[in-house]
Amino acid sequence: LCGWVILRFALWADMGRLRGYLLLGEGLGWILCHFTIGQLFYALAQRLIRLLKKILTVLLSPFYKLVKKILSLFTGLLAIWKKICKKLSFRRKFFLKQRAILLYNLIKSEKRPIFRKR
Repeated sequence: LCGWVILRFALWADMGRLRGYLLLGEGLGWILCHFTIGQLFYALAQRLIRLLKKILTVLLSPFYKLVKKILSLFTGLLAIWKKICKKLSFRRKFFLKQRAILLYNLIKSEKRPIFRKR
């Protein structure tokens, strides 16, 4: 990031002309930084990220628990709704058929008596 800012400033100050010594200096500076204190910066960045994760976890855990409870409530309600819809669709299939069977049985029973096989 610093290299990019320095490069942009140098281009602005030199009216857009790119100089070779500028690129050479930027490259050498990056190589020296990477091989000397790069590992230190990497370790510090890892610790900082770990610390920020812990802080965010502590701060956001109540909201996480609240959202988790709300979602579990909705999933429970959806499961109940699914059972109700499944039962209704199953029952809906047989309402007319059962009435028709009952109706035909009544009509048949009026015309002739029921015979039992022995």
